[in-house]
Amino acid sequence: MSPNPLLKSTKAYARELGYDLPDMLVCSVRAFMVHAYCIWKTLRLELGPDKGYELYHDVIDKLMDATVSGAAASLGITEVKDLPTLGRLVERGSLDFPLLYETVTSTPDVYVGRVLWCVNPYYGPCRNYLDRQAYFRHERDVTLDPYLSGFVKYAKEHGFKGEVEVDVPQSRCTNADARFCEYAIRRKGTPEIKPTILPVDEKKFAEVDMGDEEPLLYVIRKQGKKAEDQVPGSFLAYFMYDLAAYDTFTERLGKKKGLELYHKLWLLTYPADWTKEARLELEIGRASSLEELAKIIVFCEKKRFTTYQVAVKGSRQVILTGTSDPFVEMGKFAGKEVGCDYLRAVASANQELVNRVVSEAKMAAKAKATITKALARNDDKNEIVIEKK
Repeated sequence: MSPNPLLKSTKAYARELGYDLPDMLVCSVRAFMVHAYCIWKTLRLELGPDKGYELYHDVIDKLMDATVSGAAASLGITEVKDLPTLGRLVERGSLDFPLLYETVTSTPDVYVGRVLWCVNPYYGPCRNYLDRQAYFRHERDVTLDPYLSGFVKYAKEHGFKGEVEVDVPQSRCTNADARFCEYAIRRKGTPEIKPTILPVDEKKFAEVDMGDEEPLLYVIRKQGKKAEDQVPGSFLAYFMYDLAAYDTFTERLGKKKGLELYHKLWLLTYPADWTKEARLELEIGRASSLEELAKIIVFCEKKRFTTYQVAVKGSRQVILTGTSDPFVEMGKFAGKEVGCDYLRAVASANQELVNRVVSEAKMAAKAKATITKALARNDDKNEIVIEKK
């Protein structure tokens, strides 16, 4: 069997970042869940709830083709003639996410699956309570459409006949007392699926069995997988969310406004959060030198899965250099060539992010940091020059 090029690439980035594969998996899943939330919040703040939700729906919709076709390929399904086969696709797509998932009903007329544990509430946003509630309410809506409806669309394109209705009778995103989410697909005319209400003594949450084990690693172990089976898709997902956001913004709003919105996505929360985390992790109370500022920038770039080496050039300059860029390499898997509009947007957004990190580090009056070279712009390396003003 030929080696998986995506696994090989992911392993290489894990080594650069200093992660083993389980750590790389957890970091990747946390990153793409938080990025999904930041996409949602950026759209909501900049365009308002109605227009923002509409574009967020479109971002998720762009990801559905790969989700459904990937599930079909892994099962060897080329035709969907009945509801049980459609249910198998939903199950496979959910397991690949990865979720702790089980099918409880699969008949010619009704399919019901349960999500016992989901990466979204666990690794998703950890900001203020009302923001989380608004986000998770909308996550239930996008589970209906485009997620479940995306599987139905694929089925109809591959032989399924008749009309079906999809529903989420209960959701842990919107009901903390629910032991599981329920996905329901039924042929039109069959009775509506009601939420399953369990007696109190049976309401055991999946987290109880996890103990002290990292939840994500527990889930893939229960699925019979290893970290190397899951990590390539999860690592790629982070970059695919970002690409889907850029494409949606520019297609729906035009290139100029779309690019402005993409920059705002990267400025919304990341610089403030990452700089604060860097100062704590690096034990830098307040940056007072170019070297300390360089360490903070390197830390923040690592949160984007991008590594840099630090070279001090006298008392007035520090140069950061990197020879790899996952945005470039993962973009190739989506057909994006170096120097394309998307990757140039990645480079320009990164410059704004670096500027904001300098400001958050309280060094804007003393120093500036300029991205002089970027692999995303087809330069020979990544380079950030930090200089005294």
